[in-house]
Amino acid sequence: MKQKSSAIIIFLSAAVLLFNLCGCARRDSQRVVIYSCLESFRNQDMIEQLQKDLPHISVNVQSLSTGKIASKLKAEGTKSEGDIIIGLDTAYSESLKDYLEPLNGYDDSLYLDEFKIPGREYAIWERYGGCIVINEALLAEKGLPEPACYEDLLKPEYKNLIVMPDPKSTGTGYLFLENMVNFMGEDEAFDYLDQLVENIIFFTASGSGPVNLLIQGEAAIGLGLTFTVVQEINNGMPFKIIYFDEGSPYNTSSFAMLRDRDNPKDVAAVFSYLYNHFIYRDKALFSPEPIFKNQTITIPNYPQNIVYGDMKDINDIKHKENLLKRWRY
Repeated sequence: MKQKSSAIIIFLSAAVLLFNLCGCARRDSQRVVIYSCLESFRNQDMIEQLQKDLPHISVNVQSLSTGKIASKLKAEGTKSEGDIIIGLDTAYSESLKDYLEPLNGYDDSLYLDEFKIPGREYAIWERYGGCIVINEALLAEKGLPEPACYEDLLKPEYKNLIVMPDPKSTGTGYLFLENMVNFMGEDEAFDYLDQLVENIIFFTASGSGPVNLLIQGEAAIGLGLTFTVVQEINNGMPFKIIYFDEGSPYNTSSFAMLRDRDNPKDVAAVFSYLYNHFIYRDKALFSPEPIFKNQTITIPNYPQNIVYGDMKDINDIKHKENLLKRWRY
């Protein structure tokens, strides 16, 4: 009898543990969960502003890569723990729009026409552009001129001095690839990359990798994001931003609410704050490239009047998948 009682106790304990573990996976109706692809310092600023301006709402910000968020939402749909997504590549938002709450009640009149979303399932969070960044001190030390065009990057004197993000693992790398395909042609772009790889040190796994290697003096030329380079220039690094004639390649990220939330009022309150207030702060402080009418860039040393490249098909997931299948480096 004692053995039977012990077995019952063990069984009940296991059942309680299983119930608790299952409960951990359920959405918490007492807090708002934000899945964010933004950099850690931008997430921290968002948390601080939410705590200051919406202290009555508990908000949990989870930092995830854009690919990770897309995979989670594709698998979980509206059952996802996340209530709001922010900084997600727009191509992914477009592919996931059936899970997103329409934003028909939100005014989009301040957006540039090209950044208004027809179905209103999500809104553009930012435009981030790419540039060629050079370490002027290192090039001068080696007695080399700065490159003036993509063709220059193939010159043998730049061997083992160039670094580029990997398009398979970074949005930064992909925006350069997409731009090359658009102005060269697809086959011609991969022919060009077959030659460029001879001068590449390696392809970095993160979008900030090229800038970090320039900081360390391990590379002289990088393909990177303009706002990341400007931060380092303002920190005193001897960097110079170059735009080739084809213009700055760019992409956009977006933000949205998921459908069917357990606490829709709190989720809407947080999203409204991000939409109507915080986005302007984030643009002014961190990612200033224009998505709004009459938007000005006030960050020191940030390029003005940027000419952007041809980014046709940047939001086409199928097109992206096909290009990445051809990536062999």
